Amino acid sequence: MKLAALAIGVLALTGSPVLAQSGAALVDEIFAAVEAELGLVSASRDTGRIPEGAQTAVFFNVAPGAAHIVMGVCDGNCSDLDLVVRDPAGGTVGIDRAPDDSPVVEIPAGAGGRYTFQVEMAGCTSDCHWGVRSYNIGAPGESW
Repeated sequence: MKLAALAIGVLALTGSPVLAQSGAALVDEIFAAVEAELGLVSASRDTGRIPEGAQTAVFFNVAPGAAHIVMGVCDGNCSDLDLVVRDPAGGTVGIDRAPDDSPVVEIPAGAGGRYTFQVEMAGCTSDCHWGVRSYNIGAPGESW
């Protein structure tokens, strides 16, 4: 339920006229607004720039025993950003390929390790800036 609320909140912020219109600055502004609103502190972060149809992989170390959420956002030139999360063994943990610019995937509490976050630029009018951050949302059994 809270994951759905996070996704809705991110979607609302990406359309805010208060934010910059494009570029890496917009990506940072969106994350800052979400983090301030929800009291989150990122555990890992990465940013980049890729054209429509391209994909890239980033690698984050996920702490053992804690659930995480992974959120992606992109700039004003982007209309569809997708995210695939894989565990250290290469198994798919979660996929968000909804036709929007703010994918969110939950990583259940587990052993931790080096996770792969595959960023896919599904809709973009030029090279688009993207960002991905992970957030520790608690130990097993804790409510977020």
